[in-house]
Amino acid sequence: MDRAVARGADSLTGGSASPDEEMLSQALAAVRPALRRYLRRRVPTSEVEDLLQVVSLEMWRSWFRFRPGGNLEAWAFGIAHHRSADWWRNWGRQPALGVAADLTDPDLEPGEAVAVSVTARAALAALPDGPRTAVTLAYFGGYTQPEIASQMGLPLGTVKSWVTRSLRHMAASLLDADTGD
Repeated sequence: MDRAVARGADSLTGGSASPDEEMLSQALAAVRPALRRYLRRRVPTSEVEDLLQVVSLEMWRSWFRFRPGGNLEAWAFGIAHHRSADWWRNWGRQPALGVAADLTDPDLEPGEAVAVSVTARAALAALPDGPRTAVTLAYFGGYTQPEIASQMGLPLGTVKSWVTRSLRHMAASLLDADTGD
């Protein structure tokens, strides 16, 4: 990707807040490959192209929100992040540290998919009860953090801390298992 185009969005917008077909096609061409790679890690492979179209459409619709001189790449990735989260929310589950995307990878052997799943479940099982429940509700139950806090009778800050720390701990566990440490 041409970093100058992605970061120097003034050249794309020309200082204009109204969408112009040429400006948007240049912006999409600049970020589309990186967005595709990002979405491949976030949603099942079969959904990537559809979600990429949704992100492109939202970029068109919300072009007026993009500030000339802003970081085009960050803006586009923000849209992609929110749309992938919406996709999982609509399906009632969210990926645990990219495991769902790995399991839908057509190049993944059946034995590897099972190993990834078992490793992720072991990392989740190693968490203390409270944090494990919070992570399970957030990523497999589709609940928001305020809903989890209400359901568990805990302050919102506690739930946020538990989920964040638990995901970091699980990611470290998965990386250790992947490197054989």
